[in-house]
Amino acid sequence: MSSIQPASASLDLKARILAAAAAAPSPTRRQGRRATRIVLAGAIAAGLAFFELAGGLAHSRDRPLVFTVRLADGWALASAALTWVAARFGTPLVRGAEVLRAACIAAPAALVLWIAHFHGAYPDPPDVGSWACIVTSLACSSFALAGIVWARRESEARHPATLGAAFGAACGAWAGVLGLLQCPQTEPRHALVAHALPLVVTTLAGALAGGRVLAIRGYRRGGLRRPSIRAPSSAPSPVSTTMGRM
Repeated sequence: MSSIQPASASLDLKARILAAAAAAPSPTRRQGRRATRIVLAGAIAAGLAFFELAGGLAHSRDRPLVFTVRLADGWALASAALTWVAARFGTPLVRGAEVLRAACIAAPAALVLWIAHFHGAYPDPPDVGSWACIVTSLACSSFALAGIVWARRESEARHPATLGAAFGAACGAWAGVLGLLQCPQTEPRHALVAHALPLVVTTLAGALAGGRVLAIRGYRRGGLRRPSIRAPSSAPSPVSTTMGRM
């Protein structure tokens, strides 16, 4: 009879786990989508509020309006494409990790090339430094990145860091639109340091946050191939051994 005790103990543990799960039910999909919309709306509003507090469009008031519009709307299209890639290949589960990585790598280079394309089209004002652009871009992107990572927490088992990097690149790209609206500089070196560098930082921050927050509990960073929860042993159970002896 003592050999049957382990089986009864496992059944008791299973019953306690099921009872604990029933006591804390998961939200429905509708509730999850609603919470996600609320969080993202709040994050976007916070980023726009910071943009206004940082001066908004006042810094670029001396630049011809047509160049402000062309810089911003062109990069907004690129940001929308990057967001589509992150959504298409990263939700509900990552299906194209290589595509997401390529998009993350290409985004900073594309931003520099886009800004440099307008260099010399109008007289640049004196360069007053890059810190204002860097801080504005990082702050505006961090609100949206924190919101979307929280909304998608514990949802990716195979490539959480890659998905987080894609989210960070998308958020950094949209923050770059605000940066182009605010900054009148188009000099390539300024574009690299003040605009592309924050995009790289946001992408890396997204990868770090993704590896920690987006990963499903019970799996290591290596993904499903190396689960941290040990698989059940194939050895015969005590109950079957006892019955065989009988």
